[in-house]
Amino acid sequence: MQSAVKSSESLSLNSLKQAHFKTADRLAKTPAMRAQELLDEAKAAAAEHIAALDAALATVGTIASEIAVGGEIYPAGVRDLCRRLNEEVSLKSKTMAVIVRKTGAFRVEN
Repeated sequence: MQSAVKSSESLSLNSLKQAHFKTADRLAKTPAMRAQELLDEAKAAAAEHIAALDAALATVGTIASEIAVGGEIYPAGVRDLCRRLNEEVSLKSKTMAVIVRKTGAFRVEN
């Protein structure tokens, strides 16, 4: 029981120390520095989100392509829809990549 209390006290002290150092570190930075760090973090999160969307679009394209060439197993209308979907998803993915590249949207400045 004593070890559980000591562990709890130790965790509380560690939490307090971490909070103190975070506060001290934050005070050592100017508001502009903190704002830039937050902006860089937000840009990184947005880049991750776009990468996740691109991966999902690639998966959709792969599945649609498989169905499009799947033959008589799939209804003709579904095969045609999937063929068009694959083409469109591929085009949209390429368009998104060009937009990101041209805008330089995720350049992190130091």
